[in-house]
Amino acid sequence: MFFDPDFCELGLINFRNAFQHLYVLYLENHPGSTSILPDAIGCFYHLKFLSLTGIRELPSSIGNLKNLQTFHVYNYGQLCQLPPETADLINLRHLVAKYSKPLKRMSKLTGLQ
Repeated sequence: MFFDPDFCELGLINFRNAFQHLYVLYLENHPGSTSILPDAIGCFYHLKFLSLTGIRELPSSIGNLKNLQTFHVYNYGQLCQLPPETADLINLRHLVAKYSKPLKRMSKLTGLQ
């Protein structure tokens, strides 16, 4: 469990060192705060479940999460921008997101339900 209202401003570097074998991450960003996820999210190679709330823009490093199976993005009813690298999540089974542009290269996501 991790609670810090300034989490995105601090970045994920120190968090990554402390929790390098993390499998599940729920990250909630409150309305009005920074809604861009740091690039360091791509270093959590072991993540299987990622839930992001209040995140408007995702970095391309999200494509490094090759073990990710469930990805949930909620931006308080607003659209989010999924980078093209989202299609590189080869083990992804569940994607729940209101995104602004359709993903290209969806053929890689053969396990997506």
